[in-house]
Amino acid sequence: MELAAEEKRAATEARLLKRWGNARGALDRLGAIAHELERIHREESVLLRERDDLVAHLRATGQSWNALSSRTKLSRQALMKRATRI
Repeated sequence: MELAAEEKRAATEARLLKRWGNARGALDRLGAIAHELERIHREESVLLRERDDLVAHLRATGQSWNALSSRTKLSRQALMKRATRI
């Protein structure tokens, strides 16, 4: 049992070395990915707030839920739920 666990660990380490060079390289890549994901999430949040604001304004001018749904590719129910949180 211990031999199988050791073989599995060695195989995992070999894959890590092949792909990222060493554990430090893998940790550096992990940090870069986390940073990039945070940046993308911030951009997504800005776009979602703008979309929700546009939906609210367009609804106030009489646009139908169906028209907004077809443009956003969200269901009417999802749009209505988001509109109530604004």
